Amino acid sequence: MVPVLALIGQPNVGKSTLFNRLTRSKNALVADRPGLTRDRIVGEGKIGERKYLVVDTGGLSGEQTGIDGLMGEQSLLAARQADAVLFLVDGRAGLDARDEEIATQLRRLGIQVNLLVNKTEGVPAEEALAPYHELGFKQLFAVSGIRGNGVEKCINQILDGFPLADPLQEPSRSSVEDEADSAESTSPTETDGSLATELRSAPPPDPRVAIIGRPNVGKSTLTNALLG
Repeated sequence: MVPVLALIGQPNVGKSTLFNRLTRSKNALVADRPGLTRDRIVGEGKIGERKYLVVDTGGLSGEQTGIDGLMGEQSLLAARQADAVLFLVDGRAGLDARDEEIATQLRRLGIQVNLLVNKTEGVPAEEALAPYHELGFKQLFAVSGIRGNGVEKCINQILDGFPLADPLQEPSRSSVEDEADSAESTSPTETDGSLATELRSAPPPDPRVAIIGRPNVGKSTLTNALLG
């Protein structure tokens, strides 16, 4: 099997930076402000001969409405469909109430959760992890998404819990927009209708373009021209 790993956490804790490192790509947008990633982004990763799929998510801000609320729903859907969750927290900012709330949400899903304390450059691992033991997760890792410290060791240890993938079974694409907004929250290890199977077999989605601007700047005229 090719395990699916979902990056879950608050906005702006470094999920997209870690995604780009895990997939050796720049498919996820990165900036020092929250909420840049809105939709789920899926990419392929490989360490040695071990393959995996990784899902970047917009983040769990705690908001229940609007775009932030929809981002939260997509994040939890990604967690439910994954084989394992990489719960990312900001080691510089420290443990806060929102991290504790997310930990509670993830525990209720009954899935494998690995806690990754990010942005720990120059800090001994034991010191970086100490405040987070109270969250109750067995697998804790100190990592730096931007520098790569501890990342390969972390992923190798997580992958050790899964059977090796069939070398003849290649994932079909490196980055797709997942459009399963209404997908059932079925564990990918329970049925052939898993997220991993869907990602390997589904055709690439049609591109979607939004035309945005102030009133009376020609949006409708441009739309008509594009549609012929």
